Amino acid sequence: MATRRKEEKVPNGRITLFAAINEDQYDALKYLTYKKKKSLAEITREAIDVYLSTVEKESD
Repeated sequence: MATRRKEEKVPNGRITLFAAINEDQYDALKYLTYKKKKSLAEITREAIDVYLSTVEKESD
């Protein structure tokens, strides 16, 4: 796993992530934020957790 520089850390042990996504992906995420009453960050973290758990199961 890549190492992080100290200045990248933010409060609560979270890291700020900048990622370029497709416009249709962004539109879908914005819709979900409205529908689920969650922030874009919350939905993104949940999606990453689901993806990581799937990848971990495949590698076992």
